[in-house]
Amino acid sequence: KYTKYSDLLGTVENYIKCVINKFREDLEKRGYKIEDISQKLKIIVIPAIGTFRKGNMATKFGKIVAKGNEVSPARYYPNLVETLLAYSLYKELKETNEDIVLDITHGINYLPTLAFNTIYKLVSLLGLKLTVMNFVPIDSRYKDNNEIRIYLRVDVVSTVNKRFRFDVDQIDEDRIFDKYNKSVVKALKYNAPLALVYLCKLEEEEEKEDKYYSELENATSISDKENEIIIDKEKIKWIEKVNDVWSDIIADFVCGKVNDIVSKYSCGEGYYDINILNKLADEVFSRFSSISENIIRNESSNVFNIAPEKMKEGEEKMYSELLESESTQTNLDRMIRNYIAHAGLLKEILKVKKTSEGKICIKYAGSKDVLSAIYGEDIAKSMYDYV
Repeated sequence: KYTKYSDLLGTVENYIKCVINKFREDLEKRGYKIEDISQKLKIIVIPAIGTFRKGNMATKFGKIVAKGNEVSPARYYPNLVETLLAYSLYKELKETNEDIVLDITHGINYLPTLAFNTIYKLVSLLGLKLTVMNFVPIDSRYKDNNEIRIYLRVDVVSTVNKRFRFDVDQIDEDRIFDKYNKSVVKALKYNAPLALVYLCKLEEEEEKEDKYYSELENATSISDKENEIIIDKEKIKWIEKVNDVWSDIIADFVCGKVNDIVSKYSCGEGYYDINILNKLADEVFSRFSSISENIIRNESSNVFNIAPEKMKEGEEKMYSELLESESTQTNLDRMIRNYIAHAGLLKEILKVKKTSEGKICIKYAGSKDVLSAIYGEDIAKSMYDYV
């Protein structure tokens, strides 16, 4: 009998490690040389839902309840699995460059599909290679009265020679709880690298907590009668919003890259060398869209090509002044559309500086109305605090 869900998790992890070690020992007794991988193993335990039957015996794995009433797991379970799997795998894979292999040979019911969907998204974001394989039995032989099965490996999916991108449009930012994550996702969708620089500075100051397994543990009890896992859906905020975990992952990964880059391009006083835009287009935005890089490069080159000849060293001017077209726009909706169309380099809010070394640097200045309308008033104010 178990009273705490964490105790059950530990038991499952130890059991799986024991099975793997036992299998290795059995192979070694047959003369095979097998590497001991016990110290490298990372077991990710996902709550099971349903009933397992063997002969006349039935073992109930678990159920999800809402407000004391049992509900169909079909409504919540996919989000539960994808959230826990995505969060756990991301922590393991974000620093690796190794190829990823998903073996679906012994997958049960819906789990191979959920596992593939989650891992495919992760490798697309992280730029890793993925192979999905299935071993198909094609023959069997006997040696010393032991059956030896012969399998054919079938690579169902292989991305070894391909580059996949994470489809950020599948993330509904209106269903993201964290306001900073929501703004980061918007900046990626709107191809706005300068906004992303400021947003990631704000993201860097936010403390992130390991909320997923901790909330699950607080919401989980174990039945005394049947040793059955019972998950109280009302105690898990994210169970209906798989967008939350992906926004956490995207913000952490993207801002990790952005914050590694920005220090090399700072011009001081909130300004950044305009070349940072092309760097971010190449290393960040290209992971999400095949056209983002071209849009950003085109808009940044427009600023770069006009600024040197119209500015003296040490001079600062609004972009609209350089274009000799002082803004007459008062329609906020139109300005927002132009912000999106021009990779966030809207002439009404972009300030340009030519340094004493001749570098062209940029920052946001002027009215906060456009950024407030897109990212929220408090986020816009925080962004301008860095300027």
